[in-house]
Amino acid sequence: MHDITTINDINELIKNKQIEDDKIDYKLFLDVKKEDFLNDICAFANTHGGWLIYGVDEKNGIPQSTQPIEIKDKDTYKQTINNRITSKIEPYVKYEVSLIESNKNEPDKFIVVIKINESMKKPIRVRGGVFYGRMSGQNYHLSLEEIENMIKDNNIKKDEIKDYLDNRLKNFKNNFHNGVLIDIIPVDYFNNKEKLSIKELKIENFPEIYSQPRHLPKCNIDGKYVQGDRMRGEFFKNGVVEISDSEFFNKDERDNIPYITLENGILNFIRKVIDIYKNNKIKSRVIVSIRFVNTREFKIPSQYLFFNNEEIEKDEIIFDNIIIDDLNKISTEENSIDIEKILKPVLDIYWNACGKEEDEYLKEKIINKSRILTISQIPKNNLQ
Repeated sequence: MHDITTINDINELIKNKQIEDDKIDYKLFLDVKKEDFLNDICAFANTHGGWLIYGVDEKNGIPQSTQPIEIKDKDTYKQTINNRITSKIEPYVKYEVSLIESNKNEPDKFIVVIKINESMKKPIRVRGGVFYGRMSGQNYHLSLEEIENMIKDNNIKKDEIKDYLDNRLKNFKNNFHNGVLIDIIPVDYFNNKEKLSIKELKIENFPEIYSQPRHLPKCNIDGKYVQGDRMRGEFFKNGVVEISDSEFFNKDERDNIPYITLENGILNFIRKVIDIYKNNKIKSRVIVSIRFVNTREFKIPSQYLFFNNEEIEKDEIIFDNIIIDDLNKISTEENSIDIEKILKPVLDIYWNACGKEEDEYLKEKIINKSRILTISQIPKNNLQ
């Protein structure tokens, strides 16, 4: 089901008589003082995620008409909902509150939509309350067995992803010995036993770290791939996109790392992979894993960011995994700083290994881009 973001989307649900199910629930009113809506959020988060739609009349689960809710102060209203959710639900649940204007002639009337993501930390509940799930368009109390299975599944998923990344690292060491390894994992597809078909893997130019795309993708039993002298990129049928690149850590050619080129290459690679997922309509939480292998004694030269040729003292740098909950919220436009903001706390680790407190280059880049964005948002007549 596509996202619900406009009044046209709401009207389509009514026109098509979209009945309530595990992923959609219609409500006439929203009383934020009661815990009912919090339990609804928990039920969705513990199942497959979904949408709570307030301001729609329904009969036997079938939407009849819109009955917009009067909201005088949108910001205060949304903040009240946010405060209730964040203070009452545990652990944290990913959600989004939207106020959809129903009629331009009634600027204070809205349909309230709360989109809830399936949780990666099940089970979710209202603090001190019971655990709810969702089935056949209704909430129900989770059994003790279901709660135990959710906890086990969470651990299994973490273990499966860890084992997968460990195996990919071993494979990289056997084939490349040193360099950069990046795996981007769409969690929902990775855990799905049904794999994408080769035809479904839509990719024209495989993104690279060191240069612009130079190789056309080919097919093999695992998915699609590109192969160069010092790089290999793969788009697997489980949705994982991986790149191995030994261009930057090559003792035969240099002991200095062109770090600005490397860091920008990583940022652009992740940005392009997100575009690939969007083009393939892959909507999933994503884990980004970055590893640098055989890095000891490499240096970042003084002309790069004032490192004064400090040597790296570790053989491997394993960065903390990055979790991106909602790809649709990540802008991949050239002037966006979304990717930089997400990666900076992780890439700080590399700078720590070279004796610095944080990634000074990325910090300055974010500041400069923020200035540009701020200026671009000012009306042109105010800039004259």
